[in-house]
Amino acid sequence: MRKNNDGWLGALRSLGQAGGELLRAELDALGSDLSASGASLARAIGFFLAAVFVIFWAIGALGYFSIELLALWLPRWSSALIVFVLLLIVVWILWMLAKRKLRQAERPTDTVRRRVADHLDWWQDRVLDGPAGERERLESRESREERE
Repeated sequence: MRKNNDGWLGALRSLGQAGGELLRAELDALGSDLSASGASLARAIGFFLAAVFVIFWAIGALGYFSIELLALWLPRWSSALIVFVLLLIVVWILWMLAKRKLRQAERPTDTVRRRVADHLDWWQDRVLDGPAGERERLESRESREERE
């Protein structure tokens, strides 16, 4: 009788340890997913800041253009206009890159939901269904292959 209790206690203890290791692994994976999303978000913010920096100088170039245009009516203002147009093109490219990076970044709430859903699916398939669930999946796969 004592030996049977040790078996159950040992099984419960190993189950608790396995659950703790699983939780640690899930938290580590969640942390790496969140850091990847954070890095992508940081790059997008960098592009937005670069666009703001360039537009600051574009406004300066526009001011210079306006002064030259009003003061002289000479071709000297055309160089200021060319610089302004080039800076606007750079701003537009940086803005588009930043928007694309921002769309690629996964929101932290979506990351957590995805990780929890994956974990619950694993728990359902591997632990709760157990060998019977595995047997049913294999049988359904074999019947689908036979039908094809």
